[in-house]
Amino acid sequence: MPISLPFFKKKEEPKYFLVLLLRGEKVHAVLLEELDGKIKILEKSQEFFQSSIEDTSEEELLTVLDKAITNVESTLPLDFPTHQTVFGVKENWVLDGKIKKQYLSKLKRICDELGLAPIGFLVIHEAIGHLMKKEEGAPVSTLLVETGKRSLIVSLIKAGRILETKSAPVKGSYAYTVDTLLKEFATSEILPSRITIFNDDKNEDVLMQEFIGHTWSKSLPFLHVPQITTLSKDFGIYAIITASAQQMGFEVLETENEVEIHQQLETAEVRKPAIESEKETEGYQPQNEVQSVKESQSLEREQAEEIEKGEQADNKEALYPKEDVFQKFGFYKDTDIAKISKEEVIPPEPMASQEESSAHKQSSNSFLYTAILILSKGKHVLSHTFHTHIKHRIKKPRISFTMPKGKFVLPVFITILLLLGAILLYIFGIKAIVTLTIEPKVIKQTQDVVFVNTSSDFSKNTIAADFITISEEGSVSETITGKREVGEKAKGSVTLYSRFTQDKTLPSDTTITSSNGLQFVFDDDTKLASASAGASASPSTTKANVTAKQIGKESNLPSGTKFSVSSFDISDIEAKNDSAFSGGSKKEITAVSKNDLQKALDDLPKQLEQKAKEDLSKKVSKDQAILPSFISTTVGKKDFDKKEGEEAKSLILKGTVDYKAIAYKRSDFILYATRILSNSFPSNFSISQNNLKETVKSIKQKNGSEVLSTLEIQAFLVSKLDMENMKKNITGKTFLQAEDLLLKLPQVSDVRIILSPNVSFLPKFLPRISKNIEIRTKVND
Repeated sequence: MPISLPFFKKKEEPKYFLVLLLRGEKVHAVLLEELDGKIKILEKSQEFFQSSIEDTSEEELLTVLDKAITNVESTLPLDFPTHQTVFGVKENWVLDGKIKKQYLSKLKRICDELGLAPIGFLVIHEAIGHLMKKEEGAPVSTLLVETGKRSLIVSLIKAGRILETKSAPVKGSYAYTVDTLLKEFATSEILPSRITIFNDDKNEDVLMQEFIGHTWSKSLPFLHVPQITTLSKDFGIYAIITASAQQMGFEVLETENEVEIHQQLETAEVRKPAIESEKETEGYQPQNEVQSVKESQSLEREQAEEIEKGEQADNKEALYPKEDVFQKFGFYKDTDIAKISKEEVIPPEPMASQEESSAHKQSSNSFLYTAILILSKGKHVLSHTFHTHIKHRIKKPRISFTMPKGKFVLPVFITILLLLGAILLYIFGIKAIVTLTIEPKVIKQTQDVVFVNTSSDFSKNTIAADFITISEEGSVSETITGKREVGEKAKGSVTLYSRFTQDKTLPSDTTITSSNGLQFVFDDDTKLASASAGASASPSTTKANVTAKQIGKESNLPSGTKFSVSSFDISDIEAKNDSAFSGGSKKEITAVSKNDLQKALDDLPKQLEQKAKEDLSKKVSKDQAILPSFISTTVGKKDFDKKEGEEAKSLILKGTVDYKAIAYKRSDFILYATRILSNSFPSNFSISQNNLKETVKSIKQKNGSEVLSTLEIQAFLVSKLDMENMKKNITGKTFLQAEDLLLKLPQVSDVRIILSPNVSFLPKFLPRISKNIEIRTKVND
């Protein structure tokens, strides 16, 4: 829906305005020139923050912006100041179509300090999504990945709409960081099978190959391997300029002499389009496609078609319906921004009909600028109401007495002084300790941390540490669980029936086998005499003693059992026992097994672990703490009192265990935890430093100087309390009154008051001097 701008049809002096893109690690400044209804880019500049825009101070932010603006304005004459400004902001700066309070104050100060007049604001990823829709002819579904030097941002776009945005520092590779971050997305059961990379700093081909070669986690809900596409270096800038121009009622034009998409957009122009027709952008190729991009999911296609059917607007170039577009980007049509409430901007009421809207546009011969939704909300003035006590006027009684004389004068005088001193001590010298029991709010966060033997660098999640080794001696007793069979082998004698025509000798290890598969061996070498030739000739016979190969009574075979001899055919030789075999027996005993030995080796470090921690705590300084889990435990010297297979009921292992642990400064960990958790709670809360806990999820030594660990950090949040104000409010109050006041404070569950000195028969009032009241807090675990 076009907005009239105050450009007169007659030729005027050129006018200039800025586009400022406030990104995670840097700022882009673009200088635009308007002349005769056309806008072109004059100059571009970018400046980097030392860390990120979230962590930078307002002074550094102003310095970086001033430098970027100065660079682009250097080509202008001194008498042509640039004031009108369009801001491109990050997704997390905006909530429900409005800039969040904490960022609104930053933008207000930027405008005040640098002399800028805000025109509007746009969300960078939304502008990119709309330009992609215009270039591709349909709402896109993709995972938009904006990469920086130290961090990246991922937006889930489905059917042209951003459903969720998350950011994270780069850990390892960019693709791995995206893979990990996508597991935290909760707004989509199926992820688009397309990843679009928006990158300014890293080599495009290297980054593209990194994503193409990455193996995505099976837990991610892709329908198939995602396609990888990239956007041009200046795509973000062009998207903001295009969206801004469209909201002002202009169309972006390209010049023919733009050779490459990565070159500066030197002569990009915008002109007012005809209301009755739609002009298409020509010559600009915003995407470098790695693979042919097409709709790979029927679900995404259906979503895009539904949104296309649902959009009803006269102007086909509008990125939103008419009544939403200005609210979306902070523009307000035909509205004096000075009359809008500083607390809340009320959007314009809907037009009665499309015919009235068209008539209004056709009758408008002037152009009006609109203002941004950045208004100072004023300074909050904090006021405190102090409770005052009603002072009762007490008439001093006139006391007349006669000073005793003689030896009674001194004792009476001393008694009076002591009484007065006691009264003054009670009024001015009594002290109180007020203990507040706090029920904290518990937050947890899992974080990958690298412990190094150098210095801490919280931006890289590294904490300085000392690697300490300690040895402990001890013993452990185990109950034997292994089983083993023992017994005797059956013995007996057999008669060999041989039909060999030559003498043979069978060695002592010759095996004979019964019909049920039991095997026996000759005790001695056995000689066989030759038999007479002829089928009717009788075989020669020989006796031989045999012993079973296996233990057990199963080998006690009855007499008359036939046996085959070794591998000979039964027609050549066979054996038979004339009397039953005997002596075979078997029983099961408890014996040391390999599992018993290994269990003792595993239990010994566990048994000595607590002693090792206690001894380690004595070796470190007072400001150091020991990580709860050891880097490694190694059993050195070891001595078992039983051997494997030996019959026994128990096993004792004596040995030495070497423990390697991490010692770190508690103050470093508190600073690190406070930093990473600072965005997880409101500003009126603080972390109870004495209750910070860390649980080791995994730990692994990378090399001799680095240990990688995954920690679950648990913190207790308590409300910030104004101790001095509380003291003033309870000064001179009774215990009951003070408890009623203090129990109304957030998170306070109990109040305990102790007077010093505590005189039981005196009334229970708090001291009338606030400095004599000490307030302590106790956080419940």
